[in-house]
Amino acid sequence: MRNKQTWLIPAITTLALCLPGSSVYATTIAHWMFDASAPGVTAMGAGSILDSSGNGHNGTPFGGPIYQAVPGGGTGLQFDGINDRVFVADSLDFSVSSMTVEAIVSLDSLPSAMGLDQIVFRGDSRAGLDPFYLGVLGGKLRFFIEDTTGPIALLSPDPLPTGELLHVAGSIDNATGAMKLFINGAEVASATTSKRPTLSLTGSNPGIGIGNLQDSGNQHLDGLIDEIRISDVALTPAEFLGASSVPEPSTLVLLALGLLGIGCSGKQRAA
Repeated sequence: MRNKQTWLIPAITTLALCLPGSSVYATTIAHWMFDASAPGVTAMGAGSILDSSGNGHNGTPFGGPIYQAVPGGGTGLQFDGINDRVFVADSLDFSVSSMTVEAIVSLDSLPSAMGLDQIVFRGDSRAGLDPFYLGVLGGKLRFFIEDTTGPIALLSPDPLPTGELLHVAGSIDNATGAMKLFINGAEVASATTSKRPTLSLTGSNPGIGIGNLQDSGNQHLDGLIDEIRISDVALTPAEFLGASSVPEPSTLVLLALGLLGIGCSGKQRAA
């Protein structure tokens, strides 16, 4: 007969994960890994940039970004800084009050002192009124959110290095208003705000832009993007892309529930 305590440990763990406020409630809204083709292949075709989250937020490349090998294995998408971009159709899935936007990038060059290059952007063709973006402003990492009262943004204190693979992230926590900016898991800027990135996109051409604005704007990234993930909770660095031995929160739950037959009553999505 199996020892009772052997069952008790996973059961307690599962119950702890179901507690409100736990990162178990984190949902991966979209996750683009840019691994659909071999290095050297030009990305093309409607919906060919696959969203591995299962939510169907596939993207369409424009301008001919090229799949490139990434140090350590796998592929990323190389943007030329001239006309490359990926467009993802807008969805209410992206309208959340808590979020983490993160990416693994290697920049070939930085924008001019007043220039802005986009890593991932949500907006439409109106001037302003863009819910969020993670980009590079004058060489520094910038996480930006906006509501009807105006924007707030965080900026890294130092310019980003070029030719180096970096993990970059911005987060906003609805419960506390804590807004944070990270480079390689280290917090480099923070603020407390009442703003949330939940603006409705009522203008033309709404959507997500990767490597530029969502339309044919002029904020083109010059460099490689290995991965981008958008989550609906303010993740900790231990939960970021590439963190060792940390599965996606939803994976933890499904595994535990499948093994134990225990459910979280009224599973909530982070506000």
